[in-house]
Amino acid sequence: MTDLDALLSLRSTGTATLDLDCPSEEVVPKVRRLLSHGGRTRSDRIYLREKGGGTSHYSDVFGAGAFPFHTDFAFERRPPRYVILQFSGSESDRPTLFCKLDLKTIDVDDRKALRDQVWEFRRPGPSMRATLLREGSADGLMVRLDPVYMRPLSRDAGDGVAIFARWVAKSKIEVVHWVPNKIVLFDNWRVVHARGSASGSIGRLSNRSFVRTLLY
Repeated sequence: MTDLDALLSLRSTGTATLDLDCPSEEVVPKVRRLLSHGGRTRSDRIYLREKGGGTSHYSDVFGAGAFPFHTDFAFERRPPRYVILQFSGSESDRPTLFCKLDLKTIDVDDRKALRDQVWEFRRPGPSMRATLLREGSADGLMVRLDPVYMRPLSRDAGDGVAIFARWVAKSKIEVVHWVPNKIVLFDNWRVVHARGSASGSIGRLSNRSFVRTLLY
């Protein structure tokens, strides 16, 4: 995929699979140049954990099971705009599902509920309050979904998780099967993602890991 192809794919589908013939440490600078991105970045490593590890990571909640659709770092006041996932393991039977959310496919009442009702996000550290949908700003559309750690602030608030489920059901889902060094870039403000179930024991799957880079 050329740089132009990657940009067009990112704009149309919200994701881009990058074929970069370069060492992993050179990936982020190339992507930043591709996006003309001058914001801050940070990286971490994602790997399988046993349930109940005592942290707020989704793996501590779900173990090797499937993850629900969510926004990375939805609890931050300004979540990262783009996320780069680079698979660094040798197993590839744990797919990731990406879903670009389009305002054309959401019900009018559901759209209003996501835009107007305030939710509380409780992980980690101090809680943060925000709506689940922001539109019309200079930055464009931003969705915010964390079904595990978000709570409505009012009793009459709609079920945000159910609204997103209806929205996802009307949207196209892209399934990515991972191979070593595969790289996917996605727009974290327009695309929610989920994880398929992983087969086998935690011990056997311990070589499945990702380097995740966040671009703010």
